Amino acid sequence: MDKEKIDSVLEEFLKQQELQAERERKKQELELKKERRQKIFNRAKIILAVILIFAALIFNPYNIRKMKDYRQQQRPREEYQMTWNYSQGMEVIPFGQDILIYDSSNLRLLKLSGEEIFNVNLALDSWTLEVSDKNIYLLDKVEKTLYFISSKGEFKNNVQLSNIPQKIVAGKNGAIAVYYRTEVGVEGTVFFSSEGKQIADLNFPKVSITKVMVNDQNQFTVHGVYRMAPSLTSNMYHYSSEGNLIYSSEIKDAIVIDQIDMKDRYMLVDINNLIMLRKNTNEEIFRISSAIPFISVQLHEDKIYALDRRNKLTVINPDGSIADEKYYQSDFEGITWLDGELVFYSRDYVKNSQTQLKFSKPIEKIIHVGNHLGVVMKGEIRLMNRIVQ
Repeated sequence: MDKEKIDSVLEEFLKQQELQAERERKKQELELKKERRQKIFNRAKIILAVILIFAALIFNPYNIRKMKDYRQQQRPREEYQMTWNYSQGMEVIPFGQDILIYDSSNLRLLKLSGEEIFNVNLALDSWTLEVSDKNIYLLDKVEKTLYFISSKGEFKNNVQLSNIPQKIVAGKNGAIAVYYRTEVGVEGTVFFSSEGKQIADLNFPKVSITKVMVNDQNQFTVHGVYRMAPSLTSNMYHYSSEGNLIYSSEIKDAIVIDQIDMKDRYMLVDINNLIMLRKNTNEEIFRISSAIPFISVQLHEDKIYALDRRNKLTVINPDGSIADEKYYQSDFEGITWLDGELVFYSRDYVKNSQTQLKFSKPIEKIIHVGNHLGVVMKGEIRLMNRIVQ
């Protein structure tokens, strides 16, 4: 073999060696990258496992309850005691972050500290009081006059009614309904805007009205019992904010005393029945009946809490399944919530899961003012943001 061929073969051999070396180098780099990725993945798995174990140890129900209790204990305790001269039939209701008191002579708005915001003199013999987020409504039943009063105590408007008024119902955004009885005993409702403009006046000759509601969209609902039906039948009429009928329906074997609105459904409350219906179609989703009358039915975090006269608390999911049932050895009058915690109240005490507060006077009612629970008694109110001794 001559020298040129030897050089050519040698050159080709060296090239092949270089290519092989390059392939080996790239293979080693890929293996190193794969090994590094595997190490990172293994390290991430270890960290995730540690996090999950830590979360399981810390965020179990027992520790969550302890953390909640600790948070509540660390929250500044606020309590206010407010007293006044009591007169029969006086009304105490929340209005925003303040307290509204009317005693047939003076309408007063007070801060939680007791500081007076306004004091309006208006003497009425027979009246009813209601509020929205915007206004205060005071109805003179004798003179058939409805007064619209601002949050500053200014008289904005008054409306003369043609029939015998019974009660005012106000929506959150200011629209109101007054239901009335005519001289011949026919019942009806008249709807007003927050400024006092009449929207509609409707009467129901064959219906005894049991409940009137105004929702956040200023729509009106009238519930009543049909007097001419051969069996117990409730009628429901739902109207737009312009007073036009959207739909009506009949509910058998129930006298509706309350309505609880949810996202796509609503619950009708009867003394012995809880009836869940689907909005728009009025399709009955479920019905829960009890031989013992319900005394308090509340919505909290998409669950229905129903307390009956034998002190049985039933917690109901939106689909009608029972989430929980529990009997209590007590004499509760109702349930409410304070800072996300269930609170029971009776004629002379309120209690949560840990503490019971007893009062020397009978409890007239329970109200919420801002983030405070108000225990209203004759001539005084005690306001608290925590139930502690």
